[in-house]
Amino acid sequence: MCPEQACIRADQDELAFVAIEIADSDGVVEMLADERVSLEVAGPATLLGFGTAAPASEEPFTGIEHSTFRGRALAILRPTGEPGVVRVTARSQSAGVASVEITAQSAPHNAAAEYDRSAVPTQ
Repeated sequence: MCPEQACIRADQDELAFVAIEIADSDGVVEMLADERVSLEVAGPATLLGFGTAAPASEEPFTGIEHSTFRGRALAILRPTGEPGVVRVTARSQSAGVASVEITAQSAPHNAAAEYDRSAVPTQ
Protein backbone atom coordinates (compact mmCIF):
# COMPACT_ATOMS: atom_id res chain seq x y z
CA MET A 1 0.00 0.00 0.00
CA CYS A 2 1.22 3.44 -0.86
CA PRO A 3 -0.42 6.78 -0.08
CA GLU A 4 0.01 9.56 -2.64
CA GLN A 5 1.01 11.86 0.25
CA ALA A 6 2.11 11.08 3.79
CA CYS A 7 0.60 14.32 5.09
CA ILE A 8 -2.60 16.12 4.10
CA ARG A 9 -4.60 19.09 5.35
CA ALA A 10 -7.30 18.26 7.89
CA ASP A 11 -9.86 19.85 5.63
CA GLN A 12 -13.05 18.33 4.22
CA ASP A 13 -12.14 19.75 0.78
CA GLU A 14 -8.95 17.64 0.75
CA LEU A 15 -8.67 14.10 -0.62
CA ALA A 16 -6.12 11.37 0.03
CA PHE A 17 -5.40 8.60 -2.47
CA VAL A 18 -4.01 5.23 -1.39
CA ALA A 19 -2.82 2.73 -4.00
CA ILE A 20 -3.34 -0.92 -3.08
CA GLU A 21 -1.23 -3.51 -4.88
CA ILE A 22 -1.00 -7.29 -4.62
CA ALA A 23 2.77 -7.76 -4.94
CA ASP A 24 5.33 -10.49 -4.44
CA SER A 25 8.21 -10.37 -1.93
CA ASP A 26 10.30 -8.31 -4.41
CA GLY A 27 7.57 -5.69 -4.76
CA VAL A 28 6.54 -6.78 -8.27
CA VAL A 29 2.79 -6.37 -8.80
CA GLU A 30 1.03 -9.67 -9.46
CA MET A 31 -0.79 -8.66 -12.66
CA LEU A 32 -2.90 -11.84 -12.65
CA ALA A 33 -3.91 -11.50 -9.00
CA ASP A 34 -7.51 -10.31 -9.03
CA GLU A 35 -8.64 -10.94 -5.48
CA ARG A 36 -10.98 -9.49 -2.90
CA VAL A 37 -9.52 -6.83 -0.60
CA SER A 38 -11.26 -5.36 2.43
CA LEU A 39 -10.36 -1.98 3.92
CA GLU A 40 -10.59 -0.48 7.36
CA VAL A 41 -10.11 3.25 7.97
CA ALA A 42 -9.37 4.46 11.51
CA GLY A 43 -8.84 8.06 12.54
CA PRO A 44 -10.13 11.41 11.28
CA ALA A 45 -11.12 10.39 7.72
CA THR A 46 -13.84 8.49 5.90
CA LEU A 47 -13.63 6.16 2.92
CA LEU A 48 -15.10 8.10 0.02
CA GLY A 49 -14.52 5.50 -2.69
CA PHE A 50 -12.76 2.20 -3.31
CA GLY A 51 -12.38 0.57 -6.70
CA THR A 52 -10.33 -0.29 -9.75
CA ALA A 53 -10.08 0.45 -13.45
CA ALA A 54 -11.85 -2.81 -14.31
CA PRO A 55 -13.94 -2.05 -17.40
CA ALA A 56 -16.81 -4.41 -16.54
CA SER A 57 -17.03 -4.43 -12.75
CA GLU A 58 -20.42 -4.65 -11.09
CA GLU A 59 -18.97 -3.95 -7.64
CA PRO A 60 -20.01 -0.66 -5.98
CA PHE A 61 -17.34 1.98 -5.38
CA THR A 62 -18.80 2.90 -2.01
CA GLY A 63 -18.18 -0.35 -0.13
CA ILE A 64 -15.27 -1.44 2.05
CA GLU A 65 -14.56 -4.50 -0.14
CA HIS A 66 -13.49 -4.65 -3.76
CA SER A 67 -11.67 -7.02 -6.09
CA THR A 68 -8.36 -5.87 -7.51
CA PHE A 69 -7.89 -5.50 -11.26
CA ARG A 70 -4.51 -6.65 -12.55
CA GLY A 71 -3.34 -6.66 -8.95
CA ARG A 72 -4.29 -3.06 -8.20
CA ALA A 73 -7.02 -0.99 -6.53
CA LEU A 74 -7.38 2.60 -5.30
CA ALA A 75 -8.91 3.98 -2.09
CA ILE A 76 -10.00 7.61 -1.81
CA LEU A 77 -10.30 9.16 1.65
CA ARG A 78 -11.79 12.45 2.83
CA PRO A 79 -10.57 14.01 6.10
CA THR A 80 -13.25 14.83 8.67
CA GLY A 81 -11.71 18.22 9.40
CA GLU A 82 -10.04 17.11 12.63
CA PRO A 83 -6.23 16.73 12.80
CA GLY A 84 -4.73 13.35 13.61
CA VAL A 85 -3.35 10.14 12.18
CA VAL A 86 -5.42 8.17 9.67
CA ARG A 87 -4.62 4.46 9.49
CA VAL A 88 -5.72 2.48 6.44
CA THR A 89 -5.57 -1.32 6.77
CA ALA A 90 -6.08 -3.67 3.82
CA ARG A 91 -6.71 -7.41 4.10
CA SER A 92 -6.66 -10.08 1.41
CA GLN A 93 -6.46 -13.84 1.54
CA SER A 94 -3.15 -14.30 -0.30
CA ALA A 95 -1.35 -11.06 0.59
CA GLY A 96 -2.40 -10.89 4.23
CA VAL A 97 -2.62 -7.57 6.07
CA ALA A 98 -0.93 -4.25 5.26
CA SER A 99 -1.35 -0.79 6.82
CA VAL A 100 -0.29 2.77 6.06
CA GLU A 101 -0.66 5.98 8.02
CA ILE A 102 -1.46 9.46 6.72
CA THR A 103 -1.19 12.51 8.96
CA ALA A 104 -4.02 15.05 8.73
CA GLN A 105 -2.66 18.42 9.89
CA SER A 106 -4.52 21.62 10.65
CA ALA A 107 -3.86 24.35 8.10
CA PRO A 108 -3.10 27.89 9.30
CA HIS A 109 -6.23 30.03 9.57
CA ASN A 110 -7.13 31.56 6.17
CA ALA A 111 -3.98 30.10 4.57
CA ALA A 112 -5.80 29.44 1.30
CA ALA A 113 -7.20 32.98 1.18
CA GLU A 114 -3.87 34.75 1.65
CA TYR A 115 -2.21 35.85 -1.58
CA ASP A 116 -0.55 38.91 -3.09
CA ARG A 117 -3.43 41.09 -4.30
CA SER A 118 -1.01 43.35 -6.21
CA ALA A 119 -0.39 40.47 -8.65
CA VAL A 120 -4.09 40.31 -9.61
CA PRO A 121 -4.78 42.30 -12.79
CA THR A 122 -7.45 44.99 -12.51
CA GLN A 123 -9.73 46.31 -15.23
